[in-house]
Amino acid sequence: MAGEKAKKILMGLVRIEVLDENFQPSNLTWYTRGYLARRLPDTLDIFNVWVFFGDFWHLDSSTLRSKYNESLGMKKTLEFEDRIHKIINVR
Repeated sequence: MAGEKAKKILMGLVRIEVLDENFQPSNLTWYTRGYLARRLPDTLDIFNVWVFFGDFWHLDSSTLRSKYNESLGMKKTLEFEDRIHKIINVR
């Protein structure tokens, strides 16, 4: 069941062009990459968030984490959350 949920979420993010067909960030800023990396683990049961997404997305994990922290409270982050909310919170 968890695998099906993950697939549904990832395919939804591809559909709205947040991720490409290889599940890599598609035209996202470092801030939105960091934010997405932190939002997905709660739903997908991913541990070691920064290491996992740093490796998976071929990005520096410490930069990803710091950009997430910087993204909090930014208006554009709230807009991004609105864009991804229904997909990530699928039941």
